[in-house]
Amino acid sequence: MRPIVILFLTSFLPLSAQIYENNHSQHRFAQTYVGLGLIHQIKQGRLPSGSDISNFKSSYTPRFAIGGLHFWGHLDFNIGISVAFPKQFDIDSNRSMNFINSGDFTARYYPWAIKDKGMRPFIGYGMSFLNLRYEQKQGSRNVGLVGHNFLGGLSYRWQSWQLNLEYNYLPSPEYELYTDLNKTEKIRIPQHFFGLSVVKFFDTTLPEERRSKSGYNLKLEKEMRKTGTLNSLSVGIAPSTSFHLFKPRNPSSEFDALAKDPSTFNWDIGLGYLISDAGLHLGLSYRNYSSSDEAFELESIITRRSIAGEAFMYFFEYNGFKPFIGPSVSYETWAGASFRGEERLAPVQRDYFWQLGLLIGWDIMPSSIDTWTLRTNIRYYPNLQVDVTGNGKQRADQLEFNFIQFVFFPQRWYQKRKAQRHL
Repeated sequence: MRPIVILFLTSFLPLSAQIYENNHSQHRFAQTYVGLGLIHQIKQGRLPSGSDISNFKSSYTPRFAIGGLHFWGHLDFNIGISVAFPKQFDIDSNRSMNFINSGDFTARYYPWAIKDKGMRPFIGYGMSFLNLRYEQKQGSRNVGLVGHNFLGGLSYRWQSWQLNLEYNYLPSPEYELYTDLNKTEKIRIPQHFFGLSVVKFFDTTLPEERRSKSGYNLKLEKEMRKTGTLNSLSVGIAPSTSFHLFKPRNPSSEFDALAKDPSTFNWDIGLGYLISDAGLHLGLSYRNYSSSDEAFELESIITRRSIAGEAFMYFFEYNGFKPFIGPSVSYETWAGASFRGEERLAPVQRDYFWQLGLLIGWDIMPSSIDTWTLRTNIRYYPNLQVDVTGNGKQRADQLEFNFIQFVFFPQRWYQKRKAQRHL
């Protein structure tokens, strides 16, 4: 219901696509959108042997979409989140299975910029978050996968609305599925998906263009700079994904049946301070997650908490697109435990340490007096060594990614309102 409400509310925000064709100003560099869509999975793939059904069933999955169109209609970054999932289906009288495409990150490139009342082709790349659940009388197994897919399609724009028709292709569908703790079978997961979506664009920066052209924003910036009030505290929040580039593993062979669990969801909560003239941001970032893998009554749980001190600098600015880079020094708290049914197999293993990483990303900030921004953060912690199994240190390198973090500058917001009263 919430995605529908958001889409309904934004439908009252007037916007025409044509205005982005007429002038390539920094205030027209990017647009944000939300929408609804449907992913169709055709009957395809190959199930474990010994079944009367040879393919995964076809299904329709509704999606909520949020994204941003950049570079005046050429580059689209978006997130698709499934809001309902297909039901489990029976392979035979003893076994059942489900395959879920729960969401994706996608980048689309339009060789010809989007235009009002025009149809435009696109190509792109995406990462899909897939879940495979296999059940039988002896137990069940959940497998989390990240699929790297290629895509293409057509978009039609009419004023502030856009219709997208998309085809997604997963080039690596083969997978070894454990059907018990010691046996694997080759399966082929679905690799062809068709999508249809309708999105609604809205823009909060375009009104600033009139103030910039009139000189009002320049006067306001000079007033704030004179009093040193462009600097500000910052508060940010975003959904984020952490990828296990290496996963700590229990040396016992029966734990091989557990999934590698390549990704986990968490929240990225930030607090910082922006030094405007220096283009420098100092901050703290908190992320945590719990990762659980289960197969046939065996379960492995890993938790991670990270509090990172970070500093980054913007290294150039292009029409409000401001990339940055800097170090991230994280205090890591990890814990791990293994279970067979309700029985814990060993004491909880904990590890605490400092880790150095790299932070890169970009802000969309058309004006130097903006009071909020949409930020993308990518963190990489290489050669991260952790002991969560009681068998010594193992590699657990982390790659973290959040596409849209909302960052608010409360002091700048207050000082901007104060300066406006003096003009």
